[in-house]
Amino acid sequence: MDIKELIKVIKLIESEEEKLKGSGINSYEQLESYLKEKGRQLSNNEMQFLYQYIKSDFNKQIVVDSYHQILQKMRVKV
Repeated sequence: MDIKELIKVIKLIESEEEKLKGSGINSYEQLESYLKEKGRQLSNNEMQFLYQYIKSDFNKQIVVDSYHQILQKMRVKV
């Protein structure tokens, strides 16, 4: 995942989190269906991240950890 993907998912989370919490999504396939109904398209990386976030019971630490991982990768490339 890169920073653009993370930002895209964070924006989706901000706009849909309450709906996602009440949606009862229990599988990756249910998440795909939910997003299709909303007209949202995500990359495979974005979907995996969002599903992980939902499965973590919406733990914000997942977002922080991903951000730190991206920063670490960027430092290595420089």
